Amino acid sequence: MKHNTDKPLDSNDELLPEFIVSRALESLGITLTHKPECIEEIAYYLQNNGQNNGLDDPALIDLTYLPFVTIDHDHSNDFFTDQALYVERDAEGYRVMYALADVAYYVQPGSALFSQALERGATYRTCVSDTPMLPVELLTALTSLSPDIPRRALVFEIHLDVNIAVRSYNIRQARICCAATLSYGSVQRWLDTKAADTQKYHASLKLLKEVGTKLIETSTEPKTVYFDNTQAQFIVSGSPPRVVATSGKRFDTEHYCQHISQICDRQGAIILMGLAGVSDVLQAMFRVHDLPLKKSLNALKAALNEWASSDAQPEMWQWHDGQTLAQFVGALPKDKVHGRRVYAIQRQIMQAQKNIAFAPEPGDHHALRKSGYVRFSSPANDIVGLYAQAELLEALRGARYTHNTDDLLIENVIQAAKAVRQQQRALDKKIAFSVLHSYFMSDLENNDAQWRMGTIIGIGTDKLYVSLDDLAIDIKIYRTDLEAWYATQYTSTNTHTIACNQNAQSWQLGQCVNLKLQRYDVAKLRFIFCMQAHTQTQ
Repeated sequence: MKHNTDKPLDSNDELLPEFIVSRALESLGITLTHKPECIEEIAYYLQNNGQNNGLDDPALIDLTYLPFVTIDHDHSNDFFTDQALYVERDAEGYRVMYALADVAYYVQPGSALFSQALERGATYRTCVSDTPMLPVELLTALTSLSPDIPRRALVFEIHLDVNIAVRSYNIRQARICCAATLSYGSVQRWLDTKAADTQKYHASLKLLKEVGTKLIETSTEPKTVYFDNTQAQFIVSGSPPRVVATSGKRFDTEHYCQHISQICDRQGAIILMGLAGVSDVLQAMFRVHDLPLKKSLNALKAALNEWASSDAQPEMWQWHDGQTLAQFVGALPKDKVHGRRVYAIQRQIMQAQKNIAFAPEPGDHHALRKSGYVRFSSPANDIVGLYAQAELLEALRGARYTHNTDDLLIENVIQAAKAVRQQQRALDKKIAFSVLHSYFMSDLENNDAQWRMGTIIGIGTDKLYVSLDDLAIDIKIYRTDLEAWYATQYTSTNTHTIACNQNAQSWQLGQCVNLKLQRYDVAKLRFIFCMQAHTQTQ
C-alpha cells in the first residue's frame, strides 16, 4: 500500500529521515533502479579489468600532474562528483583549469544510458540521499572525479589577465587525477585562518579566492540586482536521526567557484554559437532568463511606492521615475534596523522574476548578464549538462556521432528539463511538509508552544506569507484565521492587510511578527498558526 504523503507523520518510525524521503519518492514514481540494458553498456566499459574505460585514448592530454580538487556543499549526499578545478598564476595573470567529468564519452545519444538519462531528466536531491540520473555503477567506477583515481575529463583552460578579462581559452579532453575532495565550508575555514601551505593544492585554493574575489567585484554592474542569499537547508541531525530545517548564508568559496563556472559556460557557448550555423548536426541548447515583463514591474513599482507613502520616511523607500530596478534595490538602506523591510522588498521582486527556460536559439540571461548562455556543469546530474557536453565534444571533434541526433532530440531534452524541475519542486514540497510536522511535533503536543519570529514577505487576497527567522522557510497565515483570532474582518492590498475594527491589529509587508503553532487542520491538510505583532519587549 502506498504511503499517504498528505497527512502528518504519526509514529517514531515515520519520523525517520529514510521513511520521510522514501514515501515522497514513492508517491512521485521516482525509483532507484535502472534498466538492464544500461547496466550492460556499463559492463562493456568495465570488461577486461577496465581496459575499455577510455583512459588509454591517444586523444587525451595528460594533466594528472596538476593537483585538481573537487569542492562541494558541506551536506552534499553525492557519492560522486563531476567538477574539479585548479588555479595558478602565469606571467600575464591567471591560468584557470576547470574540469568536468567526461560523461558524454560513455553516455552518447542513441545509447540506452542516454535514453535513461533523458527519461529521468536529472538527479533528484534530498536530505538523505540522491536518486541519480545515471546508474551508480557508471558514476563510481568510471566518471566520478574521486581523489587519486585517473579519470577522463573535459577541461576548460581559461587565461585571465590581472583585471580578470579573458585573454584566451581552450577546451580539451584530458586525463586528470584529483588530489582531494573538499567542501565549501572546509575551504572557507582554511582560507579564513590564513594557514601555511601544507598540501600541494593549497596555493591553488588561495588563488581561487584571489580570482573569485576579483570576479565578484567586476560583476557589479548597474543592471544587476543582488538579493539576500539566506537559504533553507534540510539536513539529518540528532539521535535518533531526524530531518531538521536550518538556515545559513552561502560561503564565499561557493561564489568563487560559481563565477569561474560561469566563465567556462560562456566560453563553451561562444564555441557553440560560432558553429551552430555551420553544421546541420550541431544543436546547441541555451539557457534563457528574460527580464520581468514591463507590466509586472510597473505594478510592482506602484505597489511599493504606495507602501512607501505610508511610512514615516517615505523618501527612503521611494522607487523614483527613471530609476532602474537594480538602482532602486541598490539605494535601499543597508543597516540592520531596516533589514526586514528590505528583505520583504527583495522577495517581492523575486516573485516578479520570470523562470529560467531552455531554447535552441541564443537568448538573454539577464540574471547573469549574458547573451547566449549554455550550462555545461553537472553532466552526470542533469540532462541539460549532459546534452551540452555531448554537443560541445561534437563541435570540437568536427565529426558526427555514430548515432546521429534528430530534430526531435533537442525538443525532448527541453521538455525533460522542464518536467524534472517541476518534479523536484513537488519532491521538495512533500519532504518539507513532513519536515514541518516533525519539526513542530513538540509544539503540537505542548500547550505552552514556543513563539517563533518571522517577517511578512507577501500578502495575497486570502493569506499572508511569513518567512521564519530560524528556519528560512515560508508559512501561510490565512485571513479567515486572523479574522477569528482578532474578531474583525480584514481587507488586503499588495502591501497591507487592514482590520475593519480600528482597535484590532493590522499588518503590513516587512513587519516583524511572532507565530505559534495552534493545531493541524486535518480537513484542509494545513497547519494553523496564531500570529501577533512583535514588540521590542518580547
